Amino acid sequence: MKLVDGFALLRRFARAGMASSPAIAALFFVVTLTHPAHAMKIQTVKSPSGIEAWLVEEHSVPMLALKFAFDGGSSQDPVGKEGLANFITGMMDEGAGDLTSEAFQQRMEELAMRMSFEDGKDALHGNFETLTVNRDKAADLLRLALTKPRFEADAVNRVREQLLAGLVYAARDPDKVAGKEWYATAFAGHTYARPANGTKESLTLISRDDLASYTKKNFAKSNLKVVAVGDIVAEGLSVHQPALSYEEREERVVKALKDVGLDPATRFRYPHEFSGGQRQRISIARAVVLEPNFVVLDEPTSALDMLFQAQMVDLLRELQRKRDLTYMFISHDLRVVASLASHLIVMRHGKVVEEGPAAELFKNPKSDYTRALFAAAFRIEAVPNA
Repeated sequence: MKLVDGFALLRRFARAGMASSPAIAALFFVVTLTHPAHAMKIQTVKSPSGIEAWLVEEHSVPMLALKFAFDGGSSQDPVGKEGLANFITGMMDEGAGDLTSEAFQQRMEELAMRMSFEDGKDALHGNFETLTVNRDKAADLLRLALTKPRFEADAVNRVREQLLAGLVYAARDPDKVAGKEWYATAFAGHTYARPANGTKESLTLISRDDLASYTKKNFAKSNLKVVAVGDIVAEGLSVHQPALSYEEREERVVKALKDVGLDPATRFRYPHEFSGGQRQRISIARAVVLEPNFVVLDEPTSALDMLFQAQMVDLLRELQRKRDLTYMFISHDLRVVASLASHLIVMRHGKVVEEGPAAELFKNPKSDYTRALFAAAFRIEAVPNA
C-alpha cells in the first residue's frame, strides 16, 4: 500500500500556485468548489509512481472538498463482530500519529477542516473539506487519520459506549426497527441481512486489533474509488451486462438521463454539484438504465419538499408508462402512496397488518393500526375501536 505517494501531488501543485488537493490513489477525486458560471476543466495528474488523480481548478472560492470511498462496508464485517465498519467511522478523528484524540480534534478546528466517514453496505465513504490556504497541513492530517490511526483504549471504549447508546435509541425508533426487520427478511441468508450497526454482543467483542486490522486491509489504493455521475449510472451495466461496448453503455446512460429529465451532459459532473432532487433522479436513472421490469423504490420522495415530491411522482408515472414498469413503493408518506399505488400492504414492526387494492383499503381500512395511520396522514377522525 502506497497511499503517502499520492500526497506528493498536493505539494507539487501547491508550489505551482494551483488550487489543488492530495491525490490518495488512482481513482481519488480531487475537487475544488466550482463557480456555476464557469465551464469545468478536468485535468489528469500523476504522482511519480504513476498514481492518477483528477484535478479541477477554481480560484474564485478559497476552499476545497474531497469525496472518496473504500470498498469494504458493513456487509464485510466478520461474523460475530457486526458493526465493525460503523465502529471505524466513529474512530477516524479520535487521534492519529503523535496526536491524541483531543489534540487531533483541536488541530482540525485550527485548520478549519471537516472530516467525516459513513459506512454503507459495500463501502466506507469519506468527506474532507478545508480552506485552500490550509490544504497542505489539512492533507497531512487526513493522511495521518487514514494511515496511522491510534485507536487508544479510552477512545475505543468511549466510542463503543456511544454506539451502544445508539442501539438503545434505535430500538425505540419505529422507522429504524422496520428498516432492520425489512433487511433481515428481504435479504435472509445474505450478508445484507446482518445489522450494520451491530448488536450489544458484537460491539462488546470488537477490539482495538479488529479496528487496526480493518484499516490495514481496506484503506488501500486498490480499494479506493471516486466516480463521476456517468460512471455511477453505468455501474450496473458493467456488473450485469458486461458484454456491452463502451458506446452501447454510453447510449444507455444518455437515454436513462433523458428519461429522468436530466441533461446527458451532466454525466461528467461531480456528485456534489447536484441538488437533492437531481440526485434522486440520478438514483432512478441507475435503476432504469438496466431496463428492468420491476423496481424497488425505498422512500424516494422522503428528502424532498412538496413541489419536488409532486414532480417525482409525475416522473415515476411517466417512466412506468414509457417503460412498462412495476414498482414496489416503500414509504411512510401516505399521500404519495395514495397517488401511486394500485395495491397496498400495511406493515408494523416488520409484519403485515393488512393488504388489498389501494382504493378499497383507503376507503375502508379494517385494522385499528391502519385506521390510525390514515387518520394521522389525512387529518380525519379515526374510527373508534369496535
